[in-house]
Amino acid sequence: MMMSNIALSDTGNVWIRNSLPNQKDLRVHCKSKKEDMGYHRVHPRGSYNLLYKLRYEEYMFSLYEINDNWCHLWQGHYFKHHQVFDVRSGEQWEAREYGIYRWSALVYAWDATISKASLLVSISL
Repeated sequence: MMMSNIALSDTGNVWIRNSLPNQKDLRVHCKSKKEDMGYHRVHPRGSYNLLYKLRYEEYMFSLYEINDNWCHLWQGHYFKHHQVFDVRSGEQWEAREYGIYRWSALVYAWDATISKASLLVSISL
């Protein structure tokens, strides 16, 4: 069944800022299952604004955003420190010395295979 008379934004927006110390560049590569946004170098205090087409799926007479976007970030000497994470429209991310922050909270440490948020949830169970 097709839904009608619904106004939906067709563009997602994710903002990634380079707040690394010592004039370090940040390498960013974002993609989805259908689109590769390419590699970008973000200079110190610069930012990368990811714009992508939103996709929706109907389920039980409601529309849900399909989120299949993720970003890889690298930093350090020869870009040896890496992290990959899912992104959603409207989020603001910041690369700092110890990891990747969302809304000023550390979420992913560089080179870690588990997020700090996931670790806190598993500890509290």
